[in-house]
Parts: sequence; C-alpha cells; structure tokens
Amino acid sequence: MSEESIEAGSDGGRFALWANLAAAGTLEEYARSWLTLQSSLISSTLEAVLVMSDEGAEGFTPVAFWSAGGDSDGERLAEIVESVLQQRRPLLTELPFPPDAAPGATTSPRVRRYAVACPLIFDEQLHGVAAIEVAVSSQEDLRSSMVHLQWGVPLLELFIRRRQTREDGQVISRLRSAIDLLADVLSKENFDAACMAFVTGIAARLSCDRVSLGFVKQHDVRIQAISHSALFDKRTRFIRSLAMVMDEAILQGTEIVYPQPPGAIPLIVRSHDEFAAQYGVKAMLTIPLYDQGRYYGALTLERNGETSFGPEDMSTCKSVFALAAPALEGKRVQSLNLAAQMYGAGQRGVKSLLGPGHPVIKLVLLAAAALVVVFSFASGEYRVTANATLEGSVRRAIAAPIKGYIRQAYVRHGDTVREGSIMCSLDERDLRLERTNLAGQESQFLRQHQEAVALHDRAKANVIKAQLDQVIAQLDLTEIKLQRTTIRAPFDGLVLSGDLSQKLGSAVDQGEVLFEIAPLTGYRLILQVNEAEIANVREGQRGVLVLSALPDTFGFTVTKITPISTTLEGKNCFRVEASLDRAAATLRPGMEGIGKVAVERRKLISIWTLKLRNWFRLWLWSWRP
Repeated sequence: MSEESIEAGSDGGRFALWANLAAAGTLEEYARSWLTLQSSLISSTLEAVLVMSDEGAEGFTPVAFWSAGGDSDGERLAEIVESVLQQRRPLLTELPFPPDAAPGATTSPRVRRYAVACPLIFDEQLHGVAAIEVAVSSQEDLRSSMVHLQWGVPLLELFIRRRQTREDGQVISRLRSAIDLLADVLSKENFDAACMAFVTGIAARLSCDRVSLGFVKQHDVRIQAISHSALFDKRTRFIRSLAMVMDEAILQGTEIVYPQPPGAIPLIVRSHDEFAAQYGVKAMLTIPLYDQGRYYGALTLERNGETSFGPEDMSTCKSVFALAAPALEGKRVQSLNLAAQMYGAGQRGVKSLLGPGHPVIKLVLLAAAALVVVFSFASGEYRVTANATLEGSVRRAIAAPIKGYIRQAYVRHGDTVREGSIMCSLDERDLRLERTNLAGQESQFLRQHQEAVALHDRAKANVIKAQLDQVIAQLDLTEIKLQRTTIRAPFDGLVLSGDLSQKLGSAVDQGEVLFEIAPLTGYRLILQVNEAEIANVREGQRGVLVLSALPDTFGFTVTKITPISTTLEGKNCFRVEASLDRAAATLRPGMEGIGKVAVERRKLISIWTLKLRNWFRLWLWSWRP
C-alpha cells in the first residue's frame, strides 16, 4: 500500500494520508485509507481491522487491515469483532502479549495490551465494526486511543451518507425519466404511437443512436417500433437481423451487453456479432422483457460512438420499462377488437391454469369438472318443493242458537275440546220466566177446557182446546231454547277461533258465529306450488312433508289441483290439496312446513340446472322478434 511508505509521524505523511482518504472512490479504498490514517493518529496501534457490509451484500466482511509489522489478516481481533456485531455496543478487552510480540510493541511490564472495538451505527442501523489493538503504558494513553477511534467514525459515516445520497440521486433521476416517459406514452391515442414515443424517449434519455422494441407473437419476435423511424418494412433483412438479436437474448433469458465487458459471464452473442459487423454498430444492449412467467419481448439499444453500455444504463431501462409496460399493455389491448380481446383473455387464463402455480384453483376446477361428469350420468328423484300448511278436513262453525246474552265462556281458540263438553252458556232467566208464565196459562186453559166439556159446550171446548195446544207448543219451544242456552262441542276437536271470555254479558244475535272447530282426526294438506313447476304436478303423485314444529316426516298423496293462482311473497302460486297417509296425535291445524312432491327420476345435472334453463329460455324468448 502507498500509505505504508509514508512516515506516519510526519506532517507531510499525514497530509498524504488525508489526501488519499479524500481521493478514495470505492469502499475498499476509502476503508484502507481511513484505517491507515487512524493507525497513524493512534501511535500505540499494533493491529487494526475494519469490518463492514458492502452494498448489495449480505452479512459483514473485512474490508481493510493494518498492522505495525506490515503483515496481518485481522485474525487476532476476530473474536472481539464478533462480540460487537452481536451486542451492538463498544467493547474494551485487555489481552495478554503473545510470545512473539509484533514489531513496535514494548515488553516493559508497565505496558499493557488492549483490544478496542467500536460499532458503526448510523440511523439505528449497524454498518460494521472498527477494531484496533493497542499497547499503552497508562490509562490516559488508552483513553486517548479510544477517543481518536470514536472521532474517526464520523468520517466513515460521511462516506456512507455520500454514497447513499449519490445512489438516491440516481434513483430519483431514473424515476423522473420514467415518469416523464410514462406521461408521453399515456398521451398517445393508440398502441403504435405509444411504442414509438417509448423508444424515442429511451433513445433521447440514454443518448442512443437507435432503440428498437419487439414483441413475441406466435413464437417469433416481431419488431413493433424503431426510434426515429415511423415507417419500416418488416420484410427487410435489417428487421430480420434485429429480430434475431432480440431472440438471442430472450432464449438465454438474460441481458446481453455487446461487446461483453471483461470478467462477465460468457454468453452466446453470435447474432449480435453479425448485426454489429454488418451495420457498423459499436455497442449494443438487449434487455428481454419478462412478465407473468414468460418472456414476451425485448428492447435493443444501439450506439455508434465509443461509449459502451454499463449497469447504470441497464438499471435505467429496467426502471423505465417497469413503469411504462402496463401503459403499453393497456394501449395494446385497447387496439384489439372484441374477439381478439376475448381470445387473448381466454388464452391467458388457460395458460395460467395449465402452467405452474395456482394449485388450489386447479384442484377446485378438477373437482368441479369431476362433479359435472358424475352428475351428468348420475340420476335422482326430481321433486317439486312447495310451502305447505295443514288444515282440518272439516271446519265446523258453532253459531248462537237464540238471541240472548253470554253468561259464561269455558273455552277459547287454541283449546282442545271433547265431544259434548260445554263451550259456553247463555243467560236463561228470561226463558225461565217465560216458561213459568206459559205453564200458568196451560193450567188455566186446561181447567176451562174441562168446564166446557162438563157443560157439554162443544164449541167453547174446541176454542179452548186450540188455545191450550198453542200454549203447549210455546212451552215446548221455550224448553228447547232453555236446552240450547248451553252450547256443547259437537265432536272432539281443536277450537280454531272464538274467545268469549272478554264478552261476558254482551248480546249475541241468533246465527252469530261464536266458535270454529276442526276435528283432530282428519287433516288436509295445502301446498303452494310455484307457477313455473305446476305443470309437473299431477293428481295421485306421492310426496313427503316435513313440518317446522315436528321432527317426523309424513307421506301424502296429491288429491286436487286448483286452477286458480294466488300471489304469495311476490310469486304466483297454485293451491294444491293433498291427503296425509297418517294423522299423528301431535298434528294441529295451522302447522306449516315444506312439502316435496315426487315427479320422476331425472339426471342430477338436469335437476340442478332446471331453474337456470327455464330463466334462460324465457329471457331468450323475450328477445326473439
């Protein structure tokens, strides 16, 4: 190293070290100059090492060594460097002198050997460790060595921040170029104009003589746009050679810089050689375009001067195209007709499903296909489903037999009654008074009739006999009315309506309905069948009923189809009557559930798609002229 030939203690030597530090361009050069300068400022240094993380590298590696003897690999300080990297804090450790002490170290008993290490932490991020080995005779010398080491750390921070600033500036410059070019591409109306604006913008920003853009179509590269050339014949030899250049990069799946820089990975550049020799191109850069698991195009840049393409040009192209690619793809899709767009979307979907990845989607589609195949051959019972309501086979109305007043009510709606049990009674006091009056009249007419018979007055006896018969008839009618004041249940059943407990003492007219009773032994099932399925229902068909209130199933037979529709929940439904096979004791009128009428056996795929096919048939019919 040039720094080792400089006298460390002289002012001119230190000036030269500072000059070397200022002129360093790479991290290795700067680290080596910084470590030599620090060792010259700390005169007691025996050995020094600087470990840092280089740009783009993983982990920490030694970037510079220094030794008083001129030959060192930093092995003696490796352990303390590892400790500092783990703990992220400064470390001071006293070390024993080895038997073969390094040149410049003293063997005086007062001299002690120390290892001093300082972490390089900037913005709470660890960038490396600087470690030195010193031989000092006092604590003041040790403190001075530690201070000089800590004062030197900002110089490393300055270099790192300058490099970050330079890199950020390059990134901002690339982004600015990409945004400007994107705005230019978006301003164009069609795909061809957008591609021309893109290649022209790349040529202007990277000082290229020509930039070409090609896309893969049917396994061949087709040139889409060439900068500064609005029109070109795609059948010329130049276009075919340019397509071969792009194809060469696409087949290898990597960027090709021509001529290849020293130390680069060898690539096949035969087409580049022939193109450059035939058309006098000095430098070329071909970048394959990759997206969605495939290479779909390439970008070729040409320069006829002495300036070759470097990593910065490559990064700029990638950044610009990464931003402009979606805009170009959108322009391309918009330029296609509807059939081409649908074909392209279907082709991409098929390739995505048949290609690698998407295991869950593939399994789901395979399962769906298997189910479709199975259900296309498997058959099942097609059943019409409808809402069902249970009604009594007989609905008896209990009316007031006479005009009167309610005296007592014993049942109300929802109660179960037995045949002959009292349901309610009417006030009978007026009838009893009337019966007493008629009984008195009967006794009076009977005595008068006997007197007339005794006097042999036949005419008077006949008149009184007629009056007596009339009174007896009225008395019999009164007795009947008295019997009817107690209303009894005509049969065992359930009271469907009627609650007189809130009307005690109120008047009722003769014939007024007081109760409605349904028997508990006979039921009628009412199905509300949708009009779209009523054509499949026939009398005599069998079915199964499930009620919401009961877990059992009940079989039934369709007995009557009413040809009158009613609106139920926004749908037209037909009333279908059915009879139950058995009447359980737990059944009650008014229960609701779901009934399924068995029609016939059909393919499962036909059953499941029936509603869809019916809807499509009606929709198609509505559009027919």
